[in-house]
Amino acid sequence: MTPLYTINETRAIEQHLFSTMPSFTLMQQAGAAVADYAMHLLPDKTSSLLAIAGAGNNGGDAAIAAHLLRQAGYSVQLLLCADSDTLPPDAKRAWQQWQQGGGTTLTLANVCDSTGNLHALPPATLIIDGIFGIGLTRPPQGIWQQLIEAINQHSAPALAIDVPSGLSADSGCRLGATVSAAATVTFFGGKPGLYTSDGGDVCGTVHIAPLVAPTEITQQASGYLMDCAPELTPLVRYQNSHKGSYRTLALLGGASGMLGALVLAARAAASMGSGKTLAYAAEYCPPVDWLRPDIMWRALSDFHPDAADCIAAGMGLGLSATATATIEQLLPLPQPLLLDADALTLLAQQAQTYQPLLKKRQTGTILTPHSAEAARLCGQDTTTINENRITAARTLAQQWQATIVLKGAGSIICSPDTPFIICHAGNPGLARGGSGDVLSGIIAALLCQTNANQVSNAIEFAAVAGVWLHAAAADVLAQKNGELGVDVNQLAATAAHLVGQQLAHSRE
Repeated sequence: MTPLYTINETRAIEQHLFSTMPSFTLMQQAGAAVADYAMHLLPDKTSSLLAIAGAGNNGGDAAIAAHLLRQAGYSVQLLLCADSDTLPPDAKRAWQQWQQGGGTTLTLANVCDSTGNLHALPPATLIIDGIFGIGLTRPPQGIWQQLIEAINQHSAPALAIDVPSGLSADSGCRLGATVSAAATVTFFGGKPGLYTSDGGDVCGTVHIAPLVAPTEITQQASGYLMDCAPELTPLVRYQNSHKGSYRTLALLGGASGMLGALVLAARAAASMGSGKTLAYAAEYCPPVDWLRPDIMWRALSDFHPDAADCIAAGMGLGLSATATATIEQLLPLPQPLLLDADALTLLAQQAQTYQPLLKKRQTGTILTPHSAEAARLCGQDTTTINENRITAARTLAQQWQATIVLKGAGSIICSPDTPFIICHAGNPGLARGGSGDVLSGIIAALLCQTNANQVSNAIEFAAVAGVWLHAAAADVLAQKNGELGVDVNQLAATAAHLVGQQLAHSRE
């Protein structure tokens, strides 16, 4: 997995490297990486480039890239959006190098009218965005906002340096006007904000330029990008096994009007290989699911803790007194437990009572909230959660001593005292009712099987592998049918096929 460095961690990497090399050398390497990727994007040397340099070191990277591209024979213009006398030392040196190499500098006066309003950017085949770096913490205003809006309205695609200007490198939130880039070149490792929240909508293709050897980076990453399938060997099945070998899963939910949530979760679990799948419906209990007759249906009132090895609850459970009693029954049990949907709302309603119970659990708990559910669990509003999803996931993991799956664009998996993981698979085809219920069924089925195989980190494995398989299955379906064709009823079977493919490949 690719390490993800926060703003503070990136600053620490830079400071460490400055003790081993001149800071300008590092800027030269960054500018060269941008120039190399720009040449990769451009069709030929008849292309023209506009490099926009801001007032900080990000602008210095842009100036070096412009200088190298001009040396390589491209037509390049540099728009310097600051007084050259006020630039930081390295950025000023980069601009002087551009000047001494024969480059012509445009200033804001060249692109603004007499009132200081931006009237037009020059024609170009590609725009290099070097306005802001990773340190931006407030909305761009005035001319900076106008520049960003002009880039987005320009006919040329944009290549962003480190992060698109206007995007928070830590949270992935648009702080205000934000460059919508076709590609982003970022340094050392990934930045969390490139892969979650708004990041996927504005970063385009992300290219990581390491700049130095991995051994030269001593800073430990606080998170990782799951950009390839996790190792699925814990799901290997032995010839000498039977349904009991892969444990019994109980799924609890399905109040009036919400039986479909439980149906989807149970079908997903059965498709993903739980040994036996029991579905306990809160109200109407169907005698059989003719599409999945292997699922055994029971009334919720008939649930007995000894009936299952793993339990998943909340999918359409409702918020009734019966639902509350169900949650109170489950929390002290020794079985691994996944709580989703209405179960999370019930936890939030009585957090002071339920938090201590969850903290005492020895076999592990997985909570799978979306942003609104996470807000209830944290006692915050949804906007606050969305403004920093990573902080929210880490806070929830600590508060509830559980493995958290914070669903959304770039789903985040986080356990107490472990690095967070952002899933890089998935697409907007999952933005429809039922996809979360299917995810719960997939994770719960994996939890059953990994407990059967005595995997030491079964809780974390089930959460990570389940999120990846659910998202990767959506990508398979989107590639085949388009994002509108991501049918939640096909997700689990597609995910199971992906498991089979990896395990078959591992045996070759």
